[in-house]
Amino acid sequence: SSAARPWRAADFHLGALAARAGGMANIERAVQLEEQVACFQTAVAKKPDFVEAWFELGRTRFELRRYREALEAFSKVFALDDRHTRAMLYLGGAAEGLKDLKDAERWYRKAVETDFQLTDAHELLGYLLDADPERREAAAEEYRIVLRARPADVDVAGRLAQILLDQGKFDEACALLERVESLSPGSTSLKARRTELAFRQGQWEKALASAEVLGEQAEANLAQAEGRYQAGAGSLLELVDAQTQQ
Repeated sequence: SSAARPWRAADFHLGALAARAGGMANIERAVQLEEQVACFQTAVAKKPDFVEAWFELGRTRFELRRYREALEAFSKVFALDDRHTRAMLYLGGAAEGLKDLKDAERWYRKAVETDFQLTDAHELLGYLLDADPERREAAAEEYRIVLRARPADVDVAGRLAQILLDQGKFDEACALLERVESLSPGSTSLKARRTELAFRQGQWEKALASAEVLGEQAEANLAQAEGRYQAGAGSLLELVDAQTQQ
């Protein structure tokens, strides 16, 4: 497989890019990505068998959400190296972006078959299956595989805990949350799952106390987010003002 830059499936998954800091940061990032696209297009034109240039071309197009163009680039990667698991994951992600969930699942499963130890492939497959109410048990199995390799993964643990809660498997959910919280203390998402667990078990006082703590944390996070937003908006207004003065 490739020597691609380190990454995490949770960061890669559709929607993660949109959730990042907005304003100036996104504008600057888009400009950088367009410059990279032009660079990699030149590279593959000069050397059509340059696998990593095709991969980076696909990656930048993917981040720009130009999924069909990303598919074209990653298909070139796969044609040159049919064991390039990172390209398989991006092929699946681009297919998701185009709402072709069947093809997305096919690529994620191919990545798992090629390298069963690639936890990102199991994670992305789990995300996909989790969205289908009839396949959440299969999603849970994928999450368990991930957690065996990454026991402190808060995002995956939270998703598995939610499935267990919805299935009424409260003891298993409780054990999971306690184990992961001991490895990743302070996680608000895990605290939210524990609050729901207490509520479903009828432990009203415990649920209320936990909810109050979560509310305080949410208020603090909102204040921080508003501060970042205002700073970003101010920078954007300064840029617009400077441009209009030229």
